[in-house]
Amino acid sequence: MYRPGDAYDLQIEAPGPDSRYGPSADYYFMATGPWLDEWWRMRERPPRIRIADDGKIDSVWQQLMLERRRLDGGSPAILAALLQALCLLLDRAIAEAPAAKSGATALQALKIKHFVEANATGSFTLDEAAAHAGISKTRAVHLFKQQTGCSIMQYAQQVRLAMALRLMDNSQLTLEQIADESGFGTYTYFHRVFRERYGLSPGSYRKREY
Repeated sequence: MYRPGDAYDLQIEAPGPDSRYGPSADYYFMATGPWLDEWWRMRERPPRIRIADDGKIDSVWQQLMLERRRLDGGSPAILAALLQALCLLLDRAIAEAPAAKSGATALQALKIKHFVEANATGSFTLDEAAAHAGISKTRAVHLFKQQTGCSIMQYAQQVRLAMALRLMDNSQLTLEQIADESGFGTYTYFHRVFRERYGLSPGSYRKREY
């Protein structure tokens, strides 16, 4: 990332057959405005950093481009919202990016983390999580535990519990529906996991007094 007017030399080579990294690409957009100026002044950002995009940045970028290509030029409100979302997602990706010395291992663990967050409410396998990071299942299980301190499935359980808590606090869904929506499948399994984690049943949690 560079400020307007800064010169840089971009050289891209096709990754070799044994490369741990996927292909690179250069993205451009030109925009001005008070919000963008304020965003740029908020913090220092490295001109070059390797991030583990889970698809959100690319998706927002594509939506921004498609909106701008409309015959009417696109909705200014939608364009502004998409641009802000893109910038904020970039900031989060930069903040989550592993240190350079961590190398590919931390980046692969982060890719698995993003995969779990996107798929925790459904069913997925360790093979699928590993494939998302481009490594074997054995390697994925080892490095994720090494980098995060918990297993892939333990992290998925944390994500599911967090969603269940939000649904219990902010929806009128039944506990059985919440168990299904948050990825536990059955209320029996949800009840057991919830009690083990929080020391009370989902029903007792919902009836608690504030």
